[in-house]
Parts: sequence; structure tokens; C-alpha cells
Amino acid sequence: MAVGIIEHGKIYYQKGFGTTSTGQEVTNKTKFRVASITKLLTAQAALQLVEKGKLKLDDNVNKYLSEFAEQNISIQELMTHHSGLKDRLIS
Repeated sequence: MAVGIIEHGKIYYQKGFGTTSTGQEVTNKTKFRVASITKLLTAQAALQLVEKGKLKLDDNVNKYLSEFAEQNISIQELMTHHSGLKDRLIS
């Protein structure tokens, strides 16, 4: 685990604890995969926009993200892992 405490852009504390799955010591520079944790926050924000009438779950994602111009994927399909997109790591 790596911990950082930041307030108003100033770092007050940062430290790594334990080891990675490959046995390397965790430091404050160790990179971790975020995985699906951010999906909870993104889905909540998207649903708030739905409540305000600013988007619809059946909207095509390419309406908002040009990099998906060739895809026929709805926002709901992205949020529920039904888009057919492959999982990939970005480094």
C-alpha cells in the first residue's frame, strides 16, 4: 500500500508499506493498477447528469468521446462491462 496526504496541492505525508505481488518493496513511487474503483465515482457522476437531463444512459459514448467514433457503445454498456472493449493496461 502507498499512502499520500495532500491538501491544497501540498504533500504533507507519503510512504509505502509492504511488498508488491512480485516481492518488490512498495515505495511512494510504486504504481498500482486502479482497476474498477474509479468506475464507482464515474457512474455516480454520470447518473447525476442523467437526473439533471444532461445525458441519457442509452446515448452512444461517441457523442461525448471522439476516440470512440467508430464504436457503437452506449454509456450504460460502458458502466456495466457490456461494451465488448478489451481490458488493457496503460503505462
